[in-house]
Amino acid sequence: MSAVTRPRGPLSPRVYWRRRILLAAVAALLVVLVGRLLGAGSDGDDDEARPASSDASTTTEQPTSTAPAPTTTTEAPPPPATPEGRCAADDVAVRAKVERAVAGQPVAVTLLFSSKETPACYWTASSTTTVVKITSGSDDIWSTQHCPDALPERELVLRTDAEAAAELEWPAWRSGPGCELEQWSLPGAYHVESAALAGEPTDVQFELETPQPEVIERTITPTVDPSAPSDPASPSGTTGTTPPAATTGPTG
Repeated sequence: MSAVTRPRGPLSPRVYWRRRILLAAVAALLVVLVGRLLGAGSDGDDDEARPASSDASTTTEQPTSTAPAPTTTTEAPPPPATPEGRCAADDVAVRAKVERAVAGQPVAVTLLFSSKETPACYWTASSTTTVVKITSGSDDIWSTQHCPDALPERELVLRTDAEAAAELEWPAWRSGPGCELEQWSLPGAYHVESAALAGEPTDVQFELETPQPEVIERTITPTVDPSAPSDPASPSGTTGTTPPAATTGPTG
């Protein structure tokens, strides 16, 4: 079998153009592929960097609140009740208060009145509507029944949620009929009982203290006799003094 021989010699121009077109197409395809590969890499880098920048902006930029600060409002207390007529005697409560009591001195007694059920009503505090009595054990010492002038009339407005005050003085004496003062009350424990007529009495204990002796301080300024001879050893203008003789203690 004879070998096939290829003709040699220059190729036709058509063949050269086909080869050039093929090479150009391959080169263009390579350029497109390389461009896509590079573009995909840069897109991935941007996607990874984008959340970081978003996080950074989220952490650094804080929203500013423009809402006003809450204010605390205090409601005004309701107005006091308006008095409605006179207080019933059995609707009146009274208690006494003694701040300090010293024997031999008048003792101030404060009477505090309030209503039990009526929101507000008028009441006349006096010795005819209120009884106050000072006792010591079972012994009656003093009372407004003996001394009605000690509690003069005073018009009060009584309320269930507040107390009205009236003052009287106990002279720290034992009293008798006609407010005759019999003798001074001695220091010790006493009770003051108070009640509105037809009301329940209240009892408060207090201590009648022993009076403290008054201390009188007196400063004596020495005087200088101008006719007395001056002591040369003493400063000018003053007279010398002779020290007292020494005394000895008791001997055995």
